[in-house]
Amino acid sequence: AARLFASPEPSPALDAARNTETGRAFLRFARAPLWRAIPASHPEGATVVTATDLRFGDPEDGRFTAEILIDAAGRVLAQEFRY
Repeated sequence: AARLFASPEPSPALDAARNTETGRAFLRFARAPLWRAIPASHPEGATVVTATDLRFGDPEDGRFTAEILIDAAGRVLAQEFRY
């Protein structure tokens, strides 16, 4: 069965994540990107932004996924790519 995914609302954290080296590399490669922004448990006010290429499976599987941690001031704290 097909699944429907909603895009997140525009936000400074999402913009910051897209402008990281990891985010830019992901966008050059991905053909079916799904971006998500979720409040992080630590540090306070931070956001975890994930980007998954849906060509390679469900976003919950974590394959072909970029993950970027942005603090409340918009600074990149961590970034990684999993495949």
